[in-house]
Amino acid sequence: MSFNWTELPAELHLAVLDHLDVESLLPFSTVSKDSRSLAVPRIFRTVTIRSFDGLQAFLSTVPVSYGRFIHELDVCTTGSILPCQNTTEPLASSSGSGAAGSPRTDALIDLLSRTPRLQRLTLRLSEGLHPKIAPSFETLDDLISLKIENCDDEEKAPLSESTVTAVALAVPKLEELSLTRITRTMHPDEYASSYTSSYDLFPAILDEQATSTHRLPALLTIPTLRHLAIHDTHLGDPLFTSPDLTTTSKLEHLELGAYTHASPEQNAEWHGHLLERAGPHLTHLTLGAGIPPLPTGALHLPKLFSARLTSSVSPLLIPSTLGSLAQASAPLQIHTLDMECLAIDFEDVVDELAMYMDSAPEEGCTFVDVRVHIAECEESDEVPMDVDVPRELDDENSRRLRGLEDACVRAGARVTVVGATASLGVVPTAPSRPIEVATDEFVVVKLASI
Repeated sequence: MSFNWTELPAELHLAVLDHLDVESLLPFSTVSKDSRSLAVPRIFRTVTIRSFDGLQAFLSTVPVSYGRFIHELDVCTTGSILPCQNTTEPLASSSGSGAAGSPRTDALIDLLSRTPRLQRLTLRLSEGLHPKIAPSFETLDDLISLKIENCDDEEKAPLSESTVTAVALAVPKLEELSLTRITRTMHPDEYASSYTSSYDLFPAILDEQATSTHRLPALLTIPTLRHLAIHDTHLGDPLFTSPDLTTTSKLEHLELGAYTHASPEQNAEWHGHLLERAGPHLTHLTLGAGIPPLPTGALHLPKLFSARLTSSVSPLLIPSTLGSLAQASAPLQIHTLDMECLAIDFEDVVDELAMYMDSAPEEGCTFVDVRVHIAECEESDEVPMDVDVPRELDDENSRRLRGLEDACVRAGARVTVVGATASLGVVPTAPSRPIEVATDEFVVVKLASI
């Protein structure tokens, strides 16, 4: 039995389209006007633009009316522009707002004006961003997720903190925000003050009109914000510790990556300050620098369910970090602790973790499941690291892992070790199996991901 496609009800048309990928939708859209009207909204629902040239081509060839179909948008502005145009966008709020000097920003403004139903936006930016773009976000009522990343070296082409913060504050219902490689915007007097002179100098944009309104601590005043991730960004703003900062966000997920131009101790100090302001609603936490010992009661995280320490956390900061988190969540337990480490740090990480477990209070460990992830080389602290196929452990590392297992058993926690390198692998004290080797409380997994 055959059917005429045009005679089928609209419900069946939509059901069929739900089973087609984009590559199949493209030829389908050429069959008829009706098929085109059905396919186009799905084709343009998720759009990725990989360069500034691609952005210009999109704006010049795609009908403006198609923008209303875009729900997810990933835009990159890397690439060359015409020689007659400036290559770098004006940075500070005091910069001129002429359109001729900011071609990348102008193109983004044009694009955003066409996407009123946008829900998720990723901006991978090159050569900075002009502050005049902020008002373009005020009308994006459906936008809930925003990711902004500077693709350049911030010393050569910084992405202004004040511009990025102004953009985030302009989004009416922002729930998820991720920032990578954002550069401090400071008044020249502040940059030269005793606060910054006690540290190594870091890249900054000096702006005589800089105020506290559009600085990173202001992100904690966004009432709808639930997920916040900040990577490779200076977090030493003293406003994070100021009583003048009133936090109104109810963060549930927080990710803090280490800043390249700061020492492990500086990063840890800044992360501790930000955690103190994160609020009691936090359930998931990722740290790329650990936190130093904090005064009793400084942290209050009663709902914390999982914590992840990336491989950039100094092993020496493991005890203070775990101790502060345990104290902040007491009397409740933190269900999952993910510890990532490089093979070169394996011994130090296991030793520090074992010593912490040995010092756990008699009433039980704060952490239920402890997972140690080992990898050959360092990856971004934005995503969990991949692992390698494990190989034989030497006798010393076998004893070290067994000591960690015993410490966790005494503390009432379950420990799992995931991944290995050429010198690390399956614990030889258990029978070898192709996928994993395990005892009652200790597991070494062949391949796994967080």
